[in-house]
Amino acid sequence: MAKSSEIAARFLAIDAFLHSNRYFWQPRPFHGDPLPWTERAPDLAQWLRSKPQEWMDENEDKAPLLADCPAILSELHRQSQTLCALPLLRGVEQPLDLRLTRGIPGRKLSQIQAFAQVALPRLRTPVLADWCAGKAHLSRSLAKLSGAQVHSYERDAALCAQAETLARAQRVDLQAHVVDVSTHTPTVPSTATLVGLHACGELSDIALSTAHSDGIPALILAPCCHHKRRSRRYVARSALGQRESQLGALEESALRLSTARVVIATRRMQRIRANKMLYRAAYRSLVPGTFRSGPESWFTGSFKAFCAHISEREGHTLPAFDTEQVLTQARAEVLLARAMGMVRTPFRRPIELWLNLDRALRLEEQGWSVEIGRFCLDSVSPRDLLIAATRNAQPDGPLR
Repeated sequence: MAKSSEIAARFLAIDAFLHSNRYFWQPRPFHGDPLPWTERAPDLAQWLRSKPQEWMDENEDKAPLLADCPAILSELHRQSQTLCALPLLRGVEQPLDLRLTRGIPGRKLSQIQAFAQVALPRLRTPVLADWCAGKAHLSRSLAKLSGAQVHSYERDAALCAQAETLARAQRVDLQAHVVDVSTHTPTVPSTATLVGLHACGELSDIALSTAHSDGIPALILAPCCHHKRRSRRYVARSALGQRESQLGALEESALRLSTARVVIATRRMQRIRANKMLYRAAYRSLVPGTFRSGPESWFTGSFKAFCAHISEREGHTLPAFDTEQVLTQARAEVLLARAMGMVRTPFRRPIELWLNLDRALRLEEQGWSVEIGRFCLDSVSPRDLLIAATRNAQPDGPLR
């Protein structure tokens, strides 16, 4: 658990680490100029280029731990681990009622259980405001454990209706509000503790702003998907970050890198992820330049079907091509991109923690007592960071 001045010190240490090593993580393989770090670490570049597909599939996330890994990558990994070490937050062992868990997917249920055990001793009010609630599985679970009243906020009317139906069946006092918080910020009861499990990107920032401006006494938030924001970049929100950060802001590629790690993936998810990299690279060889991605269904079929979808939407005229030849060339490009991109993996966690420490610092500056730590094991969720804050001063203006 990190508190007060510890948060500021850790933020500045991570900021310095990221800034001094920016030539490793800022450039993306095959997205612009040659990678600048290859001249600084030619042995590492050669080691990565030599790896076959099977090695990459086996070792992509654990290369720095291998005995033959070049020292520079192992050292970056060691520094990252040291800077980002956070213990699990204190919680209470209080299992959920099995009747309450019906219909909740297993992994989501594990996340809710872990979040609830950490949140329970930090609830400060008899009212909960569930941010981006879906069916309100989280807040209904907390309400059954604590007896709290629930206000849930969700843009999907069907999910809100299901939340209220489930709440009635489980005798939970819940009022669901149909609202898209990205465009219409709701007024949350000033007696509520705001809770949010994996509110994506900008929605977490809006939650923090709402909690502050509405006079809410406490919040418990686990942010997620940091790249999902309209501006496509994150600018430091804290005064300390604006004044002393050497980075100042993170661009979209860095935000995506922060959540690139996938701990648990079904075979279907793995296949779609592989096809996304392959099909995009192959299509770019036919029509150079950038293009918007498509729904996951476009990556489950053939490459020719994918080309038809993209070219129709983008208005591209495709040249004649041999599918196998194009895909073979793209596989080699993707393999090399994955290999050279491995130098970016030690920076995933520091970037994610930089973002959340900046948020925590901003809250501190506005008169909140803040703690930040992990609410679960990364085998339950790689997005395991949680910000818990209690107001200890009157609001002194909107949190931007």
